[in-house]
Amino acid sequence: MDCFQTNDIDELTGLKSLTYFQNNARKWIRNRLLNGNRVTVFYVNICGFRSYNRMYGFQAGNALLRRLANVLKIEFDGALLARNMADHFIGAVTNEDVQERFEKIHENMHLLQHNTTLELITGLYEVKDASETDNPDSVSVFLDNAFAAMKFIYDKPGVNTYWFDERLKSEAELKNYVIEHVDEAVEKGWIKTYYQPCVNICTGKLLQYEALARWDDPAYGLLAPDKFIPYLENAYEVYKIDFAVLENACRDIQEIMKKKLDPVPISFNLSRTDFEAADVIDQIVEISDKYHVPRYLLHAEITESAMNGDTEIMKKAIKRLHEIGCEVWMDDFGSGYSSLNTLKDYPFDVIKMDMVFLRNFDKKSEDIISSMTQMNKKLGFKTLVEGVETKEQMKALKDIGCDIAQGYLFSKPLPLCHGDGSIDNICSL
Repeated sequence: MDCFQTNDIDELTGLKSLTYFQNNARKWIRNRLLNGNRVTVFYVNICGFRSYNRMYGFQAGNALLRRLANVLKIEFDGALLARNMADHFIGAVTNEDVQERFEKIHENMHLLQHNTTLELITGLYEVKDASETDNPDSVSVFLDNAFAAMKFIYDKPGVNTYWFDERLKSEAELKNYVIEHVDEAVEKGWIKTYYQPCVNICTGKLLQYEALARWDDPAYGLLAPDKFIPYLENAYEVYKIDFAVLENACRDIQEIMKKKLDPVPISFNLSRTDFEAADVIDQIVEISDKYHVPRYLLHAEITESAMNGDTEIMKKAIKRLHEIGCEVWMDDFGSGYSSLNTLKDYPFDVIKMDMVFLRNFDKKSEDIISSMTQMNKKLGFKTLVEGVETKEQMKALKDIGCDIAQGYLFSKPLPLCHGDGSIDNICSL
């Protein structure tokens, strides 16, 4: 008989709690598979729910969550249904027509949107054999798979439901591999540092390099950042990569200085989770001191999205970075929801505008970049534009008055050239 305790019910919706689901789903699923039922695990998210709360208030938001819970109970009578957190719902059902039922649920919820941009999206994973429940962690695997299917359709308008498939299975396997092997990758030198030049727009001369991570894996080959950074960031493990990249860069700078050559500055990336999982400042000081690298050669890039949270933590972090001698750059400005408060509240040295501004580059894009550049100048920031690919774009940025450019017009990210201990001169215009 299933255990039942006071924390087994989600008080708001009346569904089971996440704890109950985790404790009982494995047995529930196994029993139904052995009885010949088809079992599907689902993961549902209401996209835009936070905005809905802000517009209509928490009472309306709670009413919406209760409505979705009731619709799930009606459509999937006898199923194991739970509220995961906030606007996320999970469950295990035995119906044959799962996708059709979720399409009805999506239509039902659409009537309650009140002209908002609310969108219900669902990931589905079919548990095909009882042997899949032999693993004690099988429930977490099922939910991860359903979540991966749901996440896959975040940026696919018009798609509300998606089944976990072989491609997502490969991604899930890679995710698990990356998380399980990150320590080994750092220890054995699988994390490589590639460099991409940034140039002075006015003179066309090399200004600095950005240090970028690549994972050269014995099993998977050379992995680009999007194949491992997001997984590690979500697991609060990406600081290990960021510090490995910084250490590689400092080691390379040391080698250049040993040859009596003048190194240019290097920028390196920091995630918000770095500041939550490690003492970032101490690590930077320890690594730079180890290789005798002056910290004026180190520029910390922090993404704009990292500012969406505890502002005091990030203000203190930026202040400390300046105190130890590092410049601080805001990365990816404009890649998501850009707030001018970010520019007002944080003392950056450089604002790095996302490459999205140069896609389909037209007069409107040019006007936006021009306005941002002039505002940055008044605030005391330099402006860097990413994604520069043509001489026409470069000329336009020069006419606008931007300070720094980065992109494939100059070079893609490349490893250090070890021929003479210096980085290739790959950015002459």
